[in-house]
Amino acid sequence: CISPIILPVGAFYFLGAFVVYKKQVLFVYTPQYESGGSMFPSVCDRTLVGLICGQVTLIGYCLLREGFYQSFLMFPLPFWTFSMMIRFRDMYADTSKRLNLERAIKIDNERRIDQSFTHDHFHEDFYHQPVRTEKSAEPLSSRPLSRVVISSDAKIISYRSFELGT
Repeated sequence: CISPIILPVGAFYFLGAFVVYKKQVLFVYTPQYESGGSMFPSVCDRTLVGLICGQVTLIGYCLLREGFYQSFLMFPLPFWTFSMMIRFRDMYADTSKRLNLERAIKIDNERRIDQSFTHDHFHEDFYHQPVRTEKSAEPLSSRPLSRVVISSDAKIISYRSFELGT
């Protein structure tokens, strides 16, 4: 039997990892380049293959535990997931391979120049996320550096806090 103690331990681990990685992504790492979504097709395919492996494993586990009705009901899931993987590949991956980013930018610029193209969909009064409108900033140090000046008789003369670059 799968031990129920694994669930809270795993949940605590992934909650901690979520907090740590979210802070690192937002404040520590700065991307050197943008791929324009070129990795999406392979990431999507690999995620769905992992889902299929998990579904097959769950069906096998239910069969080992003599859960024949549950296995019977879950049997179509891997096939449905595989068909969705093929559908995603046809809808998104193949299209993104035919129309590269430079060509898409050129088409957008041509439409902007063309007077017949109206910007009904992009009105100035629409909501813009504050994060997307702010200028990029360098992250500050988590702790200010401090300077302590000690005299010859071991008394603290001055204590001054300063930031990097000042």
